[in-house]
Amino acid sequence: MSSSGRGRRGWSFCSTGSKWPLGGEVTVKKVLIIGAGLAGVSAGCYAQMNGYSSEVFEMHDVAGGVVATWRRNGYLVDGGIHFLMGHRSGTPINAIYKELGIDQTDLYPTMTTFIRFTDEPTGLSIDISNDLEAAKQALMARFSDDRRTIEEIFRGAQKIRRSGGLYEMGLEKAPELMSLGDRLGSTWKARKMVKFMMGRYARPMTEVVREVKDAALKRLILNLFSPQAPEWLVMSVLAMVEDGQIGLISDGCTGFMRPMVERYQALGGVFHFRSRVVKIVVDGGKAVGVRLEDGSEHKGDIVISAADGRSTIYGMLEGRYADERIEERYRAWNPGASLVTVSLGLDRTFQGEPPLQVLALGEPLTSYGSPIGIASLRILNYGTVFAPPGKTLVQVLFEGDWEYWCEMSKDRKAYDASKASLAWDALRIVESQYPGVSGSAEVVDVSTPYTYWRYTGNDHGSIMGWSPPTDQMLKTMPRTLPGLDNFYMVGQWSMPGGSVPTCIASGRQAVQVLCRKDKKVFSLRGAVNPPE
Repeated sequence: MSSSGRGRRGWSFCSTGSKWPLGGEVTVKKVLIIGAGLAGVSAGCYAQMNGYSSEVFEMHDVAGGVVATWRRNGYLVDGGIHFLMGHRSGTPINAIYKELGIDQTDLYPTMTTFIRFTDEPTGLSIDISNDLEAAKQALMARFSDDRRTIEEIFRGAQKIRRSGGLYEMGLEKAPELMSLGDRLGSTWKARKMVKFMMGRYARPMTEVVREVKDAALKRLILNLFSPQAPEWLVMSVLAMVEDGQIGLISDGCTGFMRPMVERYQALGGVFHFRSRVVKIVVDGGKAVGVRLEDGSEHKGDIVISAADGRSTIYGMLEGRYADERIEERYRAWNPGASLVTVSLGLDRTFQGEPPLQVLALGEPLTSYGSPIGIASLRILNYGTVFAPPGKTLVQVLFEGDWEYWCEMSKDRKAYDASKASLAWDALRIVESQYPGVSGSAEVVDVSTPYTYWRYTGNDHGSIMGWSPPTDQMLKTMPRTLPGLDNFYMVGQWSMPGGSVPTCIASGRQAVQVLCRKDKKVFSLRGAVNPPE
């Protein structure tokens, strides 16, 4: 906490060497944090709340990382959070949002239609709404030969919702700090959910659809969330939809990030923008500072990396602290999907249209590396910040082929030509759903996996960290590295899943571990809405 922060008994936590009320000196430890994304700023906030002095080093000129927006001729291109889990009160996730001041319920409209799925080869179009029973009945009426699979998925989602264990993610306390009693308590809380994570429901969706006879239904099921996700995870997302705990962000993803940034600064935290860290300085087996791209060094007592995992371990630390377990993970696990996002500023409104739509294309796009058979539409019609009055920002998202776009980036002319070609394909796809829209295009912006990599440093331009094998979904990466003291990793590369809650919780948990090591009680002094 900064020198302006007040302790429980009326004294201040001050800079290094400050006096305590009863005399004597106390050294406030300095925490250096690499990366100003969700995890990095979260770690900074909780560090300040617990009497540490922290500084965040960010290679760009704003905080956010993947949570980024940018302006294009009056339109706000949103490149980050597509929807938010646990946006309403009453869940452990939301309690953490409250601590950081990002619980802005009035800015998070609840999704009443999760997706509209359109299958171009068959002409099928169906909305999956928050009324799962209605969605289930509509699907079973349309696909009577596949009633069993439909029943399993949707009834399973309804059971998970009613189980009471949906939001027991174990994010409140760092696993390293859990006593036997804590683990038993956590297991007891999650007991109703655990049964869904085993056996049949642990199958990836690619295996679930093997039982499905209808090709259109296969494509729908695979794209309810992610084809590689286990069935229990897809059912959990549907359960949150039915429970009204999936929200949109009407102020844009940087609007979501802004209160946390302001909270960090109010707590006395310091940002260093345009400060790319290239090396973590180690002395005597301890992380003692960071070296920036300009050659300057900053000393500290603790280093937390919220940056890309591979860049941290094999770049900033030169691979010196990667044991067999870490090596195996980086060999066997793949980075999560990277995206190509075509943002279109359109001079028309889309009132009442579902914000998220998934299209199975009649003809795959074959000119951009791996064939593209699925396009997702984001219609940002739920906030006034994305476009001027009477206009709308629409995004077309494709899964991107990292190797293709990385290779194309070496020839700027060819790279720009591929982006322009894909933009025309995207406009054609929107036109197929909304005839006449082509003539209203005012702005075109294309982001590729190479764009995401250049901006975030994420391996393969991944937007969600790891895509672990289905049977390892619940495993974590080490938060610390063998042989290196005073160093911690946070973010989506240390907690697979890539969601907003896990990223934010990872920063919180790292500070809990710091406090335990320093024999301090983890505190929420300075939290916006601490628990009573």
